[in-house]
Amino acid sequence: MPALRKGDEDRVLPVVQQGDSLSLVELTPAQHFTKPPARFSEASLVKELEKRGIGRPSTYASIISTIQDRGYVRTENRRFYAEKMGEIVTDRLEENFRELMNYDFTAQMEDHLDRVANHEAEWKQVLDLFFGDFTKQLEPRKKAPEDGGMQPNQMVLTSIDCPTCGRKMGIRTASTGVFLGCSGYALTPKERCKTTINLVPGKRSAERAGRRRRGNQCVTCQTPLSEMRHGDGQLPYRSET
Repeated sequence: MPALRKGDEDRVLPVVQQGDSLSLVELTPAQHFTKPPARFSEASLVKELEKRGIGRPSTYASIISTIQDRGYVRTENRRFYAEKMGEIVTDRLEENFRELMNYDFTAQMEDHLDRVANHEAEWKQVLDLFFGDFTKQLEPRKKAPEDGGMQPNQMVLTSIDCPTCGRKMGIRTASTGVFLGCSGYALTPKERCKTTINLVPGKRSAERAGRRRRGNQCVTCQTPLSEMRHGDGQLPYRSET
């Protein structure tokens, strides 16, 4: 047994037998909160991409501009924050094309492209290999949802009435972001209502945003709700989950 260091005597247990009664001498409660990982900046994101073998120096700037141009992320204080569109796209891809979302797959594809650039592989063979595997993943997703295909995006109904037909408006998603669409769009062509209203994030100061977000939580999952604003000032909310 190694020699005791200073202070170790307080941590040595006495000899006890099964069934012995022990007396509580002291109880010291301790609390620790796990801190989330720091948000990515442009520099730290590039460093992470390099570590995972994703992208190349010539493509890092394009990657960073693309995720912003498509509305997947926004920047605040030089840090990236995920937007709703980015979360939705990520969730749908993870659900339906998990292999494509694997970091190793992307890194391997980068290696294949490097080999093509170095004339060590034929680009047609690389594409044939990719599309062969991708087609196997894609075909089942093209089926109807009830047959195992991709599930449609679910509309989130709001309390806002459609200005055209009076039915409730719902929050929907598109490649350009989120918008309000009439719930009557799912009806038969004769009764269908195609009214839509564009949404833009409500403009608030950071301090006011913090107070308001704390005061508005989803009744189902208790996560903060994001405020969205449309023309007449009514504010529908969306859960962050």
